[in-house]
Amino acid sequence: MRNMICNGEENSIEFKKIMEIYAGVTSARCLHTRRVVPKSDSMERLFFHYPDNEFKQMVRMDKRSFLRLVEMIEDHPVFLTETNNKQKHPWYQLMVVLNRLGCHGNGSSIGHTGRMAGVSQGSVCLYTTRVFTALLALKDSEISWPDADERAAISRRYARNHGMPGVVGVVDGTPVVLCQRPHVDGEVFWTRKGHYAINLQLVCDDRRKIIFYQSGWPGSVYDATVFGQSDLSLHAPQYFSPGEFLIADAGYGGTWFICTPYRQPAASIPHNKVFNELFSSGRIVIEHVNGILKGRFSSLKGIRIQVKTATDFQRINEWITVCLILHNILLRFNDSWEEEDEEDAEDEEVHLPAAGAEPTPSQQLRQQVQTRLLEWYYANFY
Repeated sequence: MRNMICNGEENSIEFKKIMEIYAGVTSARCLHTRRVVPKSDSMERLFFHYPDNEFKQMVRMDKRSFLRLVEMIEDHPVFLTETNNKQKHPWYQLMVVLNRLGCHGNGSSIGHTGRMAGVSQGSVCLYTTRVFTALLALKDSEISWPDADERAAISRRYARNHGMPGVVGVVDGTPVVLCQRPHVDGEVFWTRKGHYAINLQLVCDDRRKIIFYQSGWPGSVYDATVFGQSDLSLHAPQYFSPGEFLIADAGYGGTWFICTPYRQPAASIPHNKVFNELFSSGRIVIEHVNGILKGRFSSLKGIRIQVKTATDFQRINEWITVCLILHNILLRFNDSWEEEDEEDAEDEEVHLPAAGAEPTPSQQLRQQVQTRLLEWYYANFY
């Protein structure tokens, strides 16, 4: 630069040329010729002509449910545009996103999804954002804690079918696997089963509807610890009427609103063993929910999002929430799905009370439930 100034007019001309090049570079959207992505309308023409089984394999639901879901979201403002570039119809964008949610591994990547749908990778990202926005707007109506009348109805069904009046839901945790190690504090997301994951807490009723969830904690944190920090646990009196409670596995406990089975050595006592077996028949519904959820939306077995910032974590939680919303919607549509076997729950250290110690509120609850359950069992089956 100094030589240009010293050499006078000739270097001044060179300087102007450099500045013109600089201005051209900074004003350009890209430095290299953009790759032209082959477009195809074959999926748009053939999609609704697929046989029912192939259609369901592609979007994880049948045609009737798909069309009803389109009606629920197509009027959302996110699908309106004020530019000259006309959007694809909402049903097409929904198809692309559902296919992505239902695939595991490379199948859920934006590249693979784009090639399947005949659109660019950028379009896949746009479709995902729009469909997520429309579906997340349904969260409050689709995932909500039951009111007093609904809880009473759940309790009556549990009393009739399982001999446990007062039960209004089942709680359990399940890992949502991440394909990559998070860039910030990644080690705390490493689970004992050898993968990075987020701990997802679910509460469902006896009909497999998800009525509460807590998402975002690292996978290495115990289920009881995560649930203990949820709004449902911290403000339990606002959620439960007197005599109402949840049932859970032995990793939970220590509270007045959660009933758990016996652990060893108490589980070996004959009447405790009978109680545990009957208790598990009422709790198994949450395992069905976990199996159906990850069977239908296989992307939850390995979400392909690089976690570098808080925004990335938010995106993952939105991904999970969308799958939960869709689960409840499809449950209401009676759209069935074969469940997959869910992994065993994480074990948690439980400190047994000292001999002669006063029963805790959780132990008192279990004793009350056990008495009613065994009376119901022997009265109806013996």
